[in-house]
Amino acid sequence: MEFHDLEVFVTVAREKSFSKAAKIMLRTQPAISLSIRRLEDEFNEKLFDRSSKEPVLTYEGEVLFQYAQKLLNMKDEVFQAISEVQELHRGHLKIGANEIGVLPLLDQISKFNRNYPNIFIEVMRIHSRDIPRMLSNHEIDFGVTSFNNPDPQFESKLLYDDRICCVVYPEHELTQHSTTFSIKRLRNERFAAHQSKSFYRSQVEKLFERYQVPLHIEIELPNIESIKIYIENKNAIAILPLISVAREINQGTLKEIKIKEIAELQLERKIQLLYRKSENLSHSARAFINTVDTEIL
Repeated sequence: MEFHDLEVFVTVAREKSFSKAAKIMLRTQPAISLSIRRLEDEFNEKLFDRSSKEPVLTYEGEVLFQYAQKLLNMKDEVFQAISEVQELHRGHLKIGANEIGVLPLLDQISKFNRNYPNIFIEVMRIHSRDIPRMLSNHEIDFGVTSFNNPDPQFESKLLYDDRICCVVYPEHELTQHSTTFSIKRLRNERFAAHQSKSFYRSQVEKLFERYQVPLHIEIELPNIESIKIYIENKNAIAILPLISVAREINQGTLKEIKIKEIAELQLERKIQLLYRKSENLSHSARAFINTVDTEIL
């Protein structure tokens, strides 16, 4: 069943005339009759009673007329919806990131939202190791990772060059000196740490062991936000990814102190936006990539 044949059928029914329908649709009358015949053959029913001067819908024709109008209205709605997607007036982006990975996205998301306010953005908390699989399965449009993925089906863009740093509250005595300290200077400090036993935490613990400096972790907290608040309340200090405390350092609510041995860890990481190759992306996803390009430049 073709939409065109339904349009012909509805026009004939409304105009009660094959010839008028032909003029309205800029077709010949035989072409109009052919469309009606195709529908009657498909349904194996007569749709018009042609015994009178004007074609009159049969009961079966009345039933089809009701549904044909709905289908044609839906067709218009579908084309309108697709047009809205193409013009970025409608859309849905799914982004997978862990607690740290979402941070370098916030500026780009804000800018994207200002330009395309009708695109719904869903940021899902996902382990980095699951991102390639979810991208391949089209469960997400983007993923934020800190590792290089050699899979040729993916492309990536750099979001942030990250490193770890030691942060304290502004009134801490170590902030009174603009110098680089030895790790031994931290032997009496009390630390707050993330509850998760990550690779980065294990490397920090090994560093303290190597220099025979006790690492006094007085509290473990479930997320970095709570660690920052705990430090700001002058309870402890912490070693955290720079990206997680960059705003607080810029605002002066936290201070970074330089510990020369931390450089030995070589824990710099490149936080990247991972996505399927551009030919497999939606209109919204392509627009988001352009936003990221502009923001980084």
